Amino acid sequence: MRCTLCEKTQNKAVAVIATLDTKTEEVIYIRDLIKRQGYNAIVIDVGILGKPGVQPDFTREQIADMAGMSIEKVQSLSRIDAIAAMAAGLKGLLVDLYKSGKFSAAIGIGGATNCAIISPGLISLPLGVPKVLASPIASGETRMYVETSDMILIHSVIDIMGVNRVSRSIFNTAVGAAIGPLELDICAAENLDSKVVAITAFGVTTPATMMCEKLLKGYGYDVLVFSASGIGGMAMERLIREGLIDGVLDLTITELADELVGGVLSAGPDRMEAAGARGIPQVIVPGALDMVNFGPKSSIPSRFKDRLFYEHTPSVTLMRTNVEENRKLGAVVCEKLCRSKGPVRVIIPKRGFSKYDQEGGEFFDKAADNAFLEGLNNGIDCKIPIIECDAHINDEVFAVRAVKEFLEIAK
Repeated sequence: MRCTLCEKTQNKAVAVIATLDTKTEEVIYIRDLIKRQGYNAIVIDVGILGKPGVQPDFTREQIADMAGMSIEKVQSLSRIDAIAAMAAGLKGLLVDLYKSGKFSAAIGIGGATNCAIISPGLISLPLGVPKVLASPIASGETRMYVETSDMILIHSVIDIMGVNRVSRSIFNTAVGAAIGPLELDICAAENLDSKVVAITAFGVTTPATMMCEKLLKGYGYDVLVFSASGIGGMAMERLIREGLIDGVLDLTITELADELVGGVLSAGPDRMEAAGARGIPQVIVPGALDMVNFGPKSSIPSRFKDRLFYEHTPSVTLMRTNVEENRKLGAVVCEKLCRSKGPVRVIIPKRGFSKYDQEGGEFFDKAADNAFLEGLNNGIDCKIPIIECDAHINDEVFAVRAVKEFLEIAK
């Protein structure tokens, strides 16, 4: 696993991104503050209309060119299409500049339009690269701006318009958040020789996760635990594609159920595909596949009114997957795994897939669980080993078996 923190200190420069027709004063303040800390500032203008109030290092014309068009062409587009074009151009520029070592951290400022243009570019930067976005939107729904990145969002409290006693404090914090990590000498503390294993977790499979994590650490692995909350699965898939993960113990695949049935925690149609494409070892367990996730009970679509529900919390309602859905999920898992380029094993906990799916539990349904295995077996023609374990997913014996199977294929 490479050390991004070491890489990013190679060039003491910070990219500062904004629309310079409306944020000139603010950018000048941030630029000068960065320079006073001994860093270079690279100013990037992503404005579409108006004229920049200061000369940037990279102009809006260059951003548009990165998107394959002139700035005049961008200006002739609809507002939505113009924003998308500038976002694509900025993303391409930031990736190129970072790969060539031109900057080590990035700061973006502005309102909703600025964030729509800037955030895709910041998201594209590798994990560990300081990326800061200061905006009034940071107190609202922010998933669309952060996605699977480690971006730092700073709520500006007031609109970003001028430099005053409030905004000055916000800008100071943003600069500190960007350059602070660059001053840390932490590379020596990182064990870059150990292999990295990803484990997926959910509240209803936490005991299994904790036991597997402890066992794998005992074998010298660096263990990353991802919440199977939609964005967690997406983040894991991204890090696998980027080469930061060496193996997967996929204990909790509930996101597949949400994608199939229409729950709120889907990780998208590409979930459980990155490991197979890279050829790294993976052990698959149908953890929490007995449920589809929704918000408050009042938010559940009416088409599910006759289904079995359990209110996990006041804001989380779980719906039991049925026989038909589990059979389809088995087929989905089979189809994905049969395309894998690396070693794969599937382990079935015969006594239940989650905390609620065990004898006496709210979701205990042997027929539904067995349907998953039926769907898996019906499509298996590529000799993927399927291991049935007479235990519940949260039993210690199951955790020991799951880790044992992973170690065997990880050799």
